[in-house]
Amino acid sequence: MLSAALLLLSATPAAADSVYLSSHIPTTTNKIIVQMFEWTWDSVAAECGYFLGTSGVGFVQVSPAQENWKGDGVWWDSYQPESYNIAGKHGNRTSFANMVTTCHNNGVGVIVDTVMNHQTGQTSGTGWTGDTFTKYVYPGTYEYQDFHHTQCGSWNGQISKWEDSLQWLEEEEETHAQHPGLDNYGNATEVQFCELVGLADLATETEYVRSRLAQYINDLISLGVDGLRLDASKHMPVADIANILSRTTKQLYITQEVIYGAGEPITPNMYTGNGDVQEHVLPYSREGDMLFRFTSAIESAFNSGNIAQLQYVPFDGYGTCYGTGGVNGFLCQHRWIAIAGMIGFFNQVGSSVVVHWVSDAYNRIAYGRGALGHVGINLSGSTWTRSFTTSLPSGTYCDIVHGSVSGTTCSGPTIVVSNGEFTTTVNTYDGFGIHTGAKIE
Repeated sequence: MLSAALLLLSATPAAADSVYLSSHIPTTTNKIIVQMFEWTWDSVAAECGYFLGTSGVGFVQVSPAQENWKGDGVWWDSYQPESYNIAGKHGNRTSFANMVTTCHNNGVGVIVDTVMNHQTGQTSGTGWTGDTFTKYVYPGTYEYQDFHHTQCGSWNGQISKWEDSLQWLEEEEETHAQHPGLDNYGNATEVQFCELVGLADLATETEYVRSRLAQYINDLISLGVDGLRLDASKHMPVADIANILSRTTKQLYITQEVIYGAGEPITPNMYTGNGDVQEHVLPYSREGDMLFRFTSAIESAFNSGNIAQLQYVPFDGYGTCYGTGGVNGFLCQHRWIAIAGMIGFFNQVGSSVVVHWVSDAYNRIAYGRGALGHVGINLSGSTWTRSFTTSLPSGTYCDIVHGSVSGTTCSGPTIVVSNGEFTTTVNTYDGFGIHTGAKIE
C-alpha cells in the first residue's frame, strides 16, 4: 500500500527576497494545505463541502490539471503533460471549474500541482482528448526546438518507459546515488539542462516556452485557482521560474519542489525569492501510524511561519473517506482525530511563541504556545506522567489528539488546568494537545 503523510514547513526567505516573496504568501487565516493526491475534481469538491471547509483547512492541493498522456493509469502519468488542455483522468474543464467554485464557497483555496520542467518520456502516445504526439513534437503546443537536447547522462535521449525509473525515483531521488541517468547532481548545468529520467526537457529560458507556460497558468487563474505547487523546480533555473511567474495576471501562492542534496550546487534557499520551498528533508517513519502522527503534530505545533502542508497519498482511485478515516484502501489522514485536531491547534495558536519547554527524558517533550495552546509528545517506550506549567487559563480542555469538541462536550479525554498547572499521563508513542478553542468548561 502506497501511503504517506507529513507536514512540510516553508523555507525561510532571505531578507533581500522578502518584499517580492510577500506577494506569494497567503493572507488567509487558515494556512494548512491538504494534498488530495490523484483525487478526481468531483471528489475534491465533495470533500471541500463535507469536511475540509468545516475543519479549518485553508487550501486543498490537487494533482496536475494539464492534459497528460493516456498511459497505464498510474500516478506518474499525471506528471507527463501532453498539452495544456484541462482534461484527463481527474475530470474535464467543467468539473475542474466546479471544484474550484465549490471549495471557495466552503472557504478552501485551491493549489494546483503544475509541471513546467518537461513533457512526456514516451516515444509516442495519445492524450486524453485524442491528440497524438511524439516525444519532442506536441502539435499546437511544442516542437523539437522547444526542448533541450544536451548530451549527458545515459537517460538523456533515451526513450525509456517511465515505469522503469519508478524504483529509482522512490529509493534514490533524495541521494541521487548509484544511477546511470542524470549522473552528476554536482553539475548545475546537467541538473537543469539534461533530461530528468528521460522526460523531454523544456527550454524554459526561451521566449516561446516561457510565454506558453504563462498562458497555461493564466488559464488556471481565470478558473479561480489560488496557488501553484511547481513540480521539479530544482531542474529549472531560478530566473526562468521568476520570469514565467512575472507574466501571470494575478499573484499566486507559490511552493516549489527542490530536493536537498548534500554538497550539491543547487540548494533550496536559492528558490525562496520565487515563493515557498518544499525541501523534502523532513524524516518520517514507516514503523507505525503513531510515530507519523506525532512527527506531524510536533511540526504543526511548532510552526509559526507562513504555511504548512499535510500531504495525503491514497492507495488507489476507489477508496472512500468515511467518518474519521477511510475505507477500501483510503487512509484519509486528514480526517484522523489527531490530524484534524492539530489543524485546529495550528489555526488557534497562530504565531504565538513557544513557552514552558519541558524535555525531561529522551524522546519526550512538551511546551506551550503563548497562552493559547499546549502540546506534549512521548515517543519513548514508557508512559509519561507529570505536572506541567502552562499559560492557559484555568478550565477543562478537550485533548484534541484523542477527541473532538461538540458544543461543551469532548468525544475523548479531557485535561483540567488549574492556576497555571495540569497533570496528565501520556502513553507510549502518543501525545496530547489542548488549546483555547477546545476549552469546554
